[in-house]
Amino acid sequence: MKKGRILGVLLAAAMAFGGVTGAVGTRSVKADGSSNYKFDKQYLLKAGDSGTAKSPAETFLFGKNGKAELYKVQNTKFHTLNDKEISDTSDVMEKGIPQTITIGNASFEEGQATIQGTKKEVTITSVDATKYPSAGYYFYKFQETAGDSAGVTYNTDPYYIRVAVAYNSDTKALEINNVTMFNNEWKKVSEIDNFYSAGKLTVQKIVTGNMANSDDTFDVKVTFTPKAGTKLRSTIAGSTSDTSLGNVTITGNEDGQTAKFKVKAETEVEFTNIPEGVSYKVEETRANGYDAPAYKVNTKEGNKGTIVGENTDKAIITNNKETLIDTGVFMNNLPYLLVLIFAAACGVGFVVSKKRR
Repeated sequence: MKKGRILGVLLAAAMAFGGVTGAVGTRSVKADGSSNYKFDKQYLLKAGDSGTAKSPAETFLFGKNGKAELYKVQNTKFHTLNDKEISDTSDVMEKGIPQTITIGNASFEEGQATIQGTKKEVTITSVDATKYPSAGYYFYKFQETAGDSAGVTYNTDPYYIRVAVAYNSDTKALEINNVTMFNNEWKKVSEIDNFYSAGKLTVQKIVTGNMANSDDTFDVKVTFTPKAGTKLRSTIAGSTSDTSLGNVTITGNEDGQTAKFKVKAETEVEFTNIPEGVSYKVEETRANGYDAPAYKVNTKEGNKGTIVGENTDKAIITNNKETLIDTGVFMNNLPYLLVLIFAAACGVGFVVSKKRR
C-alpha cells in the first residue's frame, strides 16, 4: 500500500511537470465532463507565384473516421515501479482502457494556402478521466487522411497523442493532467503542416515563310490532366497578350480541363495556378496553306509537359508558309519578244539606209 502511494505521488508530480511543458493547447471542460485540447493545422504555399497561385478549398481529416486508436500505455497500475517501458496495447486490451479518442478536422477556403500560412485549430476530445482504469500515460496513434486534390501535399506521417491521467489527492479522483502530441520521431509538436504548389505555362505563336501573313489567326487548345489518383480542383486562369482575338475559355471538371483560344504571329497566352503534377498537351488546328504546326516545349521538340511547382513552362508553336518564286523569263512570251526585236531591227535598218541615200 505504501509503495503504491509513493508511486502515485511520483507519477502525479511527473505529470504536473509535463502539463507545464508539454500541453498541446488550452483546455476547456465540456458539460459532459470530457476535456478538449487543440493543435494547429497550417496550410502553406510551398511553390508558386503568391499573386496567382490559389489553393483549392480543402478539408483535412484525421485518424480512422476521426478517431485516434490506442497504441501503447505506460506507468499504469498494470506496471511495476521499475517497469519504465511502454507496453503494447495487446497486453492491456481487456483492461477497460478507452480504445479511441476523437480528433476533429480543419477546413480551409480557396486561396488560404499562403507563404505565411493560414492556421486553423483542430480539437482533440479525450474521454472522461473516470473511464481510465488508473493513473498513467495512454498513447493514441493517428494519421492524416490522404486527400486527392492535385498540387496539395498531405502529411501522412504517424502522430501520437499522450493522455496523462493523474490521481488528485484532494478530490480523490482521476483527472486528465495534460494532453501532448508527438511526431514520428517522438518529438513534442503542436502543429501539422500541409502545402500547395502550382506553376505556369506560356504558349507562344511564331509565323514564318515568304507567303505568311502576320494577321492570319490560328485555333489552339490546351488540355490539362491531373495525375492519376488526383482531382483538378484548382481554378486555372488564362490570359492573352492580344485581346482583339477574344478571351481564353476554359471548360471541364475535376477530371480534366480544356482551354481554347485564338493566336496570330507573336501572340502569347499565359496560364497560371496550374497545380504541380498536372500534365498538359498543346494542339493547333492546321491552317490552310500552312505546313503542319511544329511544337517545342522548354527547348525540346513536342507538345506535352508536366507542371513543376514555381516553374513556368514555355510551349512554342511555329507555322510556316513558303512558296518558291520563279524570277526567270516566261517561255510562252518568247515569240512576241522575237517579233518586237525583229521589228526594231528593221526600223533601224530603214533609217540608216535612207540616211545614206
